[in-house]
Amino acid sequence: MFSWYWIADLCAQLDIAFVLGHALYMKAIHGGKTKNDKIDSKKIASLLRAKTLPVAYPYPAATRSRPATCCAAGCTSCTINPSF
Repeated sequence: MFSWYWIADLCAQLDIAFVLGHALYMKAIHGGKTKNDKIDSKKIASLLRAKTLPVAYPYPAATRSRPATCCAAGCTSCTINPSF
């Protein structure tokens, strides 16, 4: 579900700008019929260059709760809320 955490943390460590695109709004913007990684990456790059990419807020590592960083269903390793 939240598979971007590791790359956001790595970018923060290396002092690289990290932009998290809002998936639902991007789908509404470029929801064409022909889709593949090459076409999608070009569309996202053009949105980013034009500063029109709909962004989502990437929570910093210090403010993320433990359950949000582990698996969502059936997790038994959470120490904050074991029933999560």
